Amino acid sequence: MKTQPAAAQPQFEENTNPVLKHIYSVTQQFSVYILSSVNDALLYIGQTENLQSKVWLHKKRTTDHLGLTIFEQKLVYLEQYDNVIDARTREQELTMLPEIDLRKLITTNNPKWDDLFYFL
Repeated sequence: MKTQPAAAQPQFEENTNPVLKHIYSVTQQFSVYILSSVNDALLYIGQTENLQSKVWLHKKRTTDHLGLTIFEQKLVYLEQYDNVIDARTREQELTMLPEIDLRKLITTNNPKWDDLFYFL
C-alpha cells in the first residue's frame, strides 16, 4: 500500500493590516482595567485575557452576587501585557494604591473620563 506524501503546512505570514493583525493576533494579550460608575464615584480594578467580553459582562450585569443593584459602569483606564504574571502583578499594585492616586492615573491618561469600551 502506497502512502501519499503529507501536504505542506502553510506558513503563517504576519499580516501588515493593523485591524486584521489585531483580530488574528497569535500572541495572547492580558489587560488590567479600571471601571468607574457613571458618576465616577466608585472604581473597580480587574484583570482579564479577553477585555471586550469581560467589560461587556460588567456593563450588562445589573446586580452582584448578593442581589444588590450595580450602577452602570464605564471603562476609564486600561493597560495591556504579554503575560498573565505581569498583568496580575500590576492589578495588585493598582489595588494597593490610594484612591486619589488611581484618580490621578485615570485623569492623566483619560482627562474627560470617557468610556474607552467604544474605542476597543
